[in-house]
Amino acid sequence: KVSYPDTVSCFKCTVCDTINDLTELVRMEKTMEDGQVVARRRVPPPPLTLDRLKAGVQAYRRHPKKHALLEAMIRESFANWDVLNFSFANGKDVTNEEPGILFTEVHAAYKLILALPPPFIRAMMSGIEQILRRPSRIRY
Repeated sequence: KVSYPDTVSCFKCTVCDTINDLTELVRMEKTMEDGQVVARRRVPPPPLTLDRLKAGVQAYRRHPKKHALLEAMIRESFANWDVLNFSFANGKDVTNEEPGILFTEVHAAYKLILALPPPFIRAMMSGIEQILRRPSRIRY
């Protein structure tokens, strides 16, 4: 059993530098409704699919100045283990023999991202770094 003060919400592993949260962070967003500010739990982004990624890339190519939308989609998808768990799913139950993943789509998605300019690859890498450094932090 590990003991820690009640005021501590996370700790950093001295071996791997991973930050481990002891309490769940719930992301909230504020909106205006009927002239009043309403706080709601933030909805997670949808799972990443090859079709969704292709649509984002096509939109970026039509309007290059809107690159931030595609960068955010890539970063948020790779920074959230909930999103990744449902990305590229084949609809089958996960078993020891069936991973439940469309590997051909995963391969095509990585190929598509790696063919994009460096800022998009950095967005993917920063998302991956975020999930590796603090795996339980992002909650919706």
